[in-house]
Amino acid sequence: MSKSDLPVATLMSQLEIAHHRLGFYLCGSALWADRVVQSFSDYFSAPRIAFLGGVGDEAHPCIHFKKGEQLLGQELDLLVVDFSSGFDANSFTAALGALVGGGVLIVRPWRSDQTNPAHQWLAQCLNQLIVLDESQPCSLPHYQVDSIDSTASLFAEQNEAIERLVNVVEGHRKRPFVLTADRGRGKSSALGIAAARLMASRKIRIAVTAPQLKSVQPVFSHAQQQLDITAKNKGRLEFGASSLEFIAPDELLRTCKEFDFVMIDEAAAIPLPLLEAMVTRFHRLAFSSTVHGYEGSGRGFTLKFVDWLKKTRSGMRQMHLTQPIRWQCNDPLESWAFASFLLDAESQQVDVDSDICPDDLLFSSHSPTELLANKHLLRQAFALLVNAHYQTTPNDLFSLLGDKQSQLYTLHNKQQLVGCLLTVKEGELSEELITDIALGRRRPKGQLVCASLITHLGMHEFGLHMSERVMRIAVQPQWQGRGLGSLMIEHLSQITEAHALTTSFGMTDELVRFWQASQFQPLKLGSARDAASGTYSLIMARALSLSSAIRTDYYPRQVPDWMLDRGEYLAPDLIRELMPPTKHSTVASDRQLVTNFANGGSNIESCAFVLHDWLSSLTKQQRQACSDLLLLHILCRLPVEACCQRFSLTGRKQFDKQIRQDVLKLLQVS
Repeated sequence: MSKSDLPVATLMSQLEIAHHRLGFYLCGSALWADRVVQSFSDYFSAPRIAFLGGVGDEAHPCIHFKKGEQLLGQELDLLVVDFSSGFDANSFTAALGALVGGGVLIVRPWRSDQTNPAHQWLAQCLNQLIVLDESQPCSLPHYQVDSIDSTASLFAEQNEAIERLVNVVEGHRKRPFVLTADRGRGKSSALGIAAARLMASRKIRIAVTAPQLKSVQPVFSHAQQQLDITAKNKGRLEFGASSLEFIAPDELLRTCKEFDFVMIDEAAAIPLPLLEAMVTRFHRLAFSSTVHGYEGSGRGFTLKFVDWLKKTRSGMRQMHLTQPIRWQCNDPLESWAFASFLLDAESQQVDVDSDICPDDLLFSSHSPTELLANKHLLRQAFALLVNAHYQTTPNDLFSLLGDKQSQLYTLHNKQQLVGCLLTVKEGELSEELITDIALGRRRPKGQLVCASLITHLGMHEFGLHMSERVMRIAVQPQWQGRGLGSLMIEHLSQITEAHALTTSFGMTDELVRFWQASQFQPLKLGSARDAASGTYSLIMARALSLSSAIRTDYYPRQVPDWMLDRGEYLAPDLIRELMPPTKHSTVASDRQLVTNFANGGSNIESCAFVLHDWLSSLTKQQRQACSDLLLLHILCRLPVEACCQRFSLTGRKQFDKQIRQDVLKLLQVS
């Protein structure tokens, strides 16, 4: 095939006018595919062409198929994708975001495994692109342009968002602004441009926070470009007396720094208690979140946090960006990506009865083959998972369909989907593999909880038997608070063949209470905070048989030491949930010493160890009366200076007075 066989120039001129993108799927030999790709490559300039996956060569170096995020921030006219070396849905959908209007996606020939439902799904999706088949007469379509908006209109919504962001600073206090958008709508650039405008017009200290610095790099890039300056330090810009600084969410709340304006990006990935604390502390805030796209979903953020914010700050404003920046509305490639990876899956509205009739509820399991055949059920279940978990991504869709160890369970009420569970089977490992895991030689994929319990708790027998880990649990928002989540866990415990149910999650006091109410016991606390949520993980399990294989004595021994290093990062209510009552060989003089301290004797340094043993021995009910100050200083060793700052105490004298009062009150109820 020569270049003249494909009238690329004609099609490209049509696409440029429409400011749309198209995707092509090639079916034929590798040599033929090379010639098709070359026909398009000859039209575009090399710097705006990228190759994702495959082997590549000197002329066409390829980005690894899992590294599509590297293309973010670039503008591409041609993206050539090769699935022969592997497929990663997160990487692929991220790379698509770099294609601008008038651009083209080309997927090279790919041999799918028709026994794998995930491959079947992808093959069906690819066939929804424009298929060019070597065995058929090859011609490009004529792209009809019905109506075209002016280029200026592409930025109309973004310009309005910028004005609203600036107005948060220039207008009244305590009127936060919430900005949501699908991917590719210019949300991050709006934050950066607004920050630059404010920095250029006044002396201002702006903080931008997000789960990770890399997620807000576009904010800094746009601000830097607008101000025409060079950044001296990563995550910080200075312009005259003004500054734009990145700070992690938890650090933002602990720091003594004051900021005139705080921008919270990808707010859906930040725990709600932290967001609420930010609202309490800072008076000029802007929250932004992606609600569709490879980052995951922000629907839980819009459903829960925004409703809370409306009640707390009646003057709050919100805006949703719908106009793409890099392409026109109704872009064919965006529509294809949303449909293929369920990025636009929305939960159905369900009728909420005043009472739940057990006879109307149906709990059932679904194989990948069944989900592939019932796309409506798959779409509804995935939408529910997306709404409930901000970290749900396109990769989860393909894991659900392609991982033989994964299982989807649904709960229907009168034919309406009201809840679902996503689990993965673990265990049934050989003695040899268990030994290798215990010695740190191997870390098998898909054995998250099982491998951790073997490595850190020595639970070798546990690894011999099958366990089922609950990865996701979701209930329709309209049906939450009715015990349906616990009901699904109970149903699962009755039908599973596993010897134990397990779960590992980022801790909040609400989640810990839920799993405890479902008869799960805490086993192991994580040592590092999750990069996305800022939370620590907790492994819990519910024995269905072989309870002797589950070691529960490790957790109460781990907690006191763990709290000393990490407790200051936790919400006090979570500390109350995590601390198990600990038996100490206390004597009557201990309580007398505590009483003396409360009434003005001794000092906190001398009796801290006695206070620690006393607080640790309290029941969970008694600990509810323990003040936040006592919890953090005695159990978590938060320094006096930090306590004064956190609880607005003027100094050591007021600290001593307050903590003695708190001990005295607790003595009266314990």
